[in-house]
Amino acid sequence: MMFASHMVRAKRSVSYTSFPTLPAKGFDVIITPNAGPAQVVSNILRESNNTGTTTQAYFSAFVFPEVMHTPLFSITAGNAALSTTDRGIGAGMFSADGTKGVFFIIAGNTTPLRIYSWTGGTATVQGTTSNQFSTSSSDLIRLQPSMSGSGVVTWNIYKNGTLQTATWTDSSHVIDLPGRRFGACFRHAYSNGQFASPGIKSMAAQDL
Repeated sequence: MMFASHMVRAKRSVSYTSFPTLPAKGFDVIITPNAGPAQVVSNILRESNNTGTTTQAYFSAFVFPEVMHTPLFSITAGNAALSTTDRGIGAGMFSADGTKGVFFIIAGNTTPLRIYSWTGGTATVQGTTSNQFSTSSSDLIRLQPSMSGSGVVTWNIYKNGTLQTATWTDSSHVIDLPGRRFGACFRHAYSNGQFASPGIKSMAAQDL
């Protein structure tokens, strides 16, 4: 008699402690038209200059090549703190093609911490709070979803292990869990010149 075998995949953990090169087979998601793709500068992951000259913020993401074993996982970004202005960094979870995701941006000052949904080519603010900033190169910022028994996903942001007040409960199922890829996210600024984000010095993802 033949029996079907059922294998349970172990939880996956991925860690980048620095960026000597841009991870191969990753790809850019240009959230704001004319935003610059990701680059590596002195082992730091950072966005390049945008091609637009409109005075505004430019958002982009770099989606890593690894695929997590489940769509329920956490992502942690290490702040490189190369600037302490209202430009920002963050992390996100994305579909395999980068067309759908949830991400957050935390700034050095002024701009509120925000959670965004990304779908249909539009980034929408879903959760926000003021007075939540990151200015230190020791800061670790984590995006961690949880799911209720009814399948409703709540998105939480932690800074150095402390829950921040910008949360989003996706009770309307706008996006649920978007996929099994993780990304580094950036908020670049242009105002009569290029102003880059603080940069990201490390990234880690862990199946929950």
